[in-house]
Amino acid sequence: MSSEQRKTSKKHSIIDNDNIKGFFEVYLDQELKGLAIDYGKVLALYLTSVSTQTINQDETPNESFEIKYRKLLEQYEKLEKENQDLTTEIKCLKAKNKKKIIKCKKIKQCAKVLGLDIDLLKQCKGDSSTITCRNVTRELFPDAAERASKTISTIEKNKVTAIVEFARIVHPGESKSKRDLTNAIGNVFASEKLQEQKKKNY
Repeated sequence: MSSEQRKTSKKHSIIDNDNIKGFFEVYLDQELKGLAIDYGKVLALYLTSVSTQTINQDETPNESFEIKYRKLLEQYEKLEKENQDLTTEIKCLKAKNKKKIIKCKKIKQCAKVLGLDIDLLKQCKGDSSTITCRNVTRELFPDAAERASKTISTIEKNKVTAIVEFARIVHPGESKSKRDLTNAIGNVFASEKLQEQKKKNY
């Protein structure tokens, strides 16, 4: 082909086939002089490209569905764990609330037996159960002279029991015996009596 023929040449299709015509076209111009084109390789490249596109079109929806499924599964498992944690927390709160209600009822009953206001009784709580017993006893018998005249045997048994019970309720971690607590109550009277005797001696 002469130089003039190259200048006047129009675009030339690499592969003259009805199915692939128009996909691969090379424009012959001055830059293509001496360039050897392997039409077989071009066709193979095209077929590979079409095949790859077909595979991707088939696999992409499946891959997308799988990713969505995994994300939903992860979200479900996360929500399931949160639900279990919340259920456990609710059970704990119910148990604590139930214990609190029982505790309040018992304190209210102790206050009723002792004839003391419930808030005033709560203020008698000390650093230990024995201190609490002494505080309640002093609140129950505020007059020093009256305390000096009494012993634990002169106190109504139901009141002694109420003082001991209240001390145990507000100090659940202690394991003092009933005798230890009743001795704490008796010590209030004994101590006051001792103070009265000292005053008389002076």
